[in-house]
Amino acid sequence: MQPLPEWLVPLLDADAMRALDSWAIEQRGVPGIDLMERAGAAVAREVERLDADGEVTVVCGKGNNGGDGLVAARLLRDAGRRVTVVCVAPPEDFSGDAATNLQRLPGSPPVRLDGSPWGRAGAGRGEDGEAGGEIVARKYETTDPDQMVEAVRSALEMADLFAQLRTSVAAAAQ
Repeated sequence: MQPLPEWLVPLLDADAMRALDSWAIEQRGVPGIDLMERAGAAVAREVERLDADGEVTVVCGKGNNGGDGLVAARLLRDAGRRVTVVCVAPPEDFSGDAATNLQRLPGSPPVRLDGSPWGRAGAGRGEDGEAGGEIVARKYETTDPDQMVEAVRSALEMADLFAQLRTSVAAAAQ
């Protein structure tokens, strides 16, 4: 087995990330909402750098990384980008800073992984009045389940980017 390249910094696992967040918040006095805002802003900047226009899909869990994604989605929408937010958990399961950023999200509410609504008033239609499932099918130009799985896998790679940037933000708060 070959050693990892020197430039590759391993990601922290969930426990180590929680410990780093706690340290930044408790020992350095950085509010958690500020860490989330900084991490989400870094993700939004990276999205803009990688793809300056076009549609963006942000997949969010209900935890801090999901909150980072919600910040990125808000900032990208504020910049005029069309952003679909996909939540893997119902919005009512969000808590803390992630729930705060869910409330701050302008535009269409998040949808499920299959593109269907989570059940808000007027649910069943996206920004342009289209059915939620059609958003996903058209965005990925496929209804093939294998290709949809690959699209979700790509989204999970973006979640790893959130974690890397969150680690950098927390380390910079030292």
